[in-house]
Amino acid sequence: MGADDALYRTFLEELRALAEFRLDYNLEHPKSGVEWDDPDVKRLIEALAFFGARSQLVALRNVDGTRRRLYQQFFPYLLSPLSSMAMVQAQPTGQLAEVLNLPAGSEILLQPERGGSAIFRTLHPLRVLPLRLVQIKQEALDGAGVRLLLSFQAAFALNEAPGPLRLHINYLNDFGISLKLFAYLKHGLRAAKLQFGAYDPDQPGADCPFAFGVPPAGLDTDEWRHPIEELRYYFHFPQQELYLELELPEPPRHWTGFALALDCAEPWPRQLHLNRDAFQLFTAPIVNSQRAFAQPIVHDGTQERHTIRHPQPEFGFSLQQVLGVYEVTDQGMRPLRPGILSGGEGSFEIEQGPPREQGDPLSWLVPHLPSALERPRTLAVEALWLQTWYDQDAPGRHALRPLRRQTQGVRWELLDNPVVHADNRRFDATAGFLHLLTLMHKDCLSVQDIRDLLSALGSVEAGRFQGVFRSLEDARLEEEPLGGREGRMTKQIYHLRFKAQAGDSSELTETFVEHVGRVLDLWLAEALVEARAEPQAGTHATEQGDRL
Repeated sequence: MGADDALYRTFLEELRALAEFRLDYNLEHPKSGVEWDDPDVKRLIEALAFFGARSQLVALRNVDGTRRRLYQQFFPYLLSPLSSMAMVQAQPTGQLAEVLNLPAGSEILLQPERGGSAIFRTLHPLRVLPLRLVQIKQEALDGAGVRLLLSFQAAFALNEAPGPLRLHINYLNDFGISLKLFAYLKHGLRAAKLQFGAYDPDQPGADCPFAFGVPPAGLDTDEWRHPIEELRYYFHFPQQELYLELELPEPPRHWTGFALALDCAEPWPRQLHLNRDAFQLFTAPIVNSQRAFAQPIVHDGTQERHTIRHPQPEFGFSLQQVLGVYEVTDQGMRPLRPGILSGGEGSFEIEQGPPREQGDPLSWLVPHLPSALERPRTLAVEALWLQTWYDQDAPGRHALRPLRRQTQGVRWELLDNPVVHADNRRFDATAGFLHLLTLMHKDCLSVQDIRDLLSALGSVEAGRFQGVFRSLEDARLEEEPLGGREGRMTKQIYHLRFKAQAGDSSELTETFVEHVGRVLDLWLAEALVEARAEPQAGTHATEQGDRL
């Protein structure tokens, strides 16, 4: 419903209320002598109804604005919608003649079969060489361990360093099985050795330091997000962390290939069949989020607020998150203060409208610049934008290409259907905000508090971990002193117990508990927090602790 429709509906309700009041008044004062059918009286009544309707809508808007300002002050990292995400792979062809480097934030254009153009950007740097994984073999080691031997072949002799080598673990686009393989390597991998040229079992090979997952973006990059927001995105799209990264030694000149030996101390999982495509080169997670300035706004003091619009309306972008507001001056851009931090002259606020039947909610900039009546100001809004219309086109085939550069000799593909965007509806009601506010001031959390906190992330209940989340039935707290300032710092260990689930989901539960522990550690600032999984229902734990 638009603003005019809401005003008209409220106006009719006010007229109806005045008509009922008139009837009651006539019954109590039949000799009042008021001519209700007089045209002047009708106009006065309509004016009263219109004034009441406008006052009611303004009051509701102010209440909603105050509520959202409170949300933004306490939980800005929980409010923004989560963008659509996917995994993209660059496959080199015979025409790739040199190394291709794409920095983080490079834009990738996705064009669905039904039309339209969705703009994604890469979250990590992508380095593409004329290299492919040609063979993978399994060898038994002394004891119960195995050696995975990966053979890589270049299209021609190279002098560029092949590392760092980043392998994405993706077993037939099945996240559950991919997570099993990832967990096997994470727990069992003891050494990684590399030999340039053909593999010789009698040669020791050079050691390759390795790490799992993806390091978080630093504060000095445009990709930095609040740690809790990072965890929201993890639960939204957990495939983005299934990486094995290896630092490779310096190669000889004119190298044409190398063999990588991964020595694991644990037996190979019987349910996994060795598959060359499970280790994927040249992949990166991409997100449907564009960083750009909105259309310039000229503020002359005659308007209370201004609509924030994307500079290219034909792409169908809607506002995701405002990063900053600036006044354009002859000396450059001067930042304005967010109103949630400090109001008054030179500050601003952001208002968001209600959901609309067609299209995304509108957002407005409310600048506090009284002197603009004498001297108009030009304002620039820097923001993140997303394309919610793409959700209906996410399944199906796509045409992919980098948006702002040519990449000869590379074929771009999506590894699976993208995950659609997700809005956080947890804060539509004030009660949810107040409950979350109380959780901020608790020293420890019960199992219901943990459920409520995870629900507030907006990506746990409907994502890959929804089954594990629903099976969470109990939490037990164990505390250990750690000293710290005045000896008050403690370590809280939350033992989480889950109901039995269909199938083998131990790796899924383990990963879920690990990331829940990170959420709790960030949320409970006065303690160091760790989460552990207890045996499922039907088994008996021997540890003692307080039941929550």
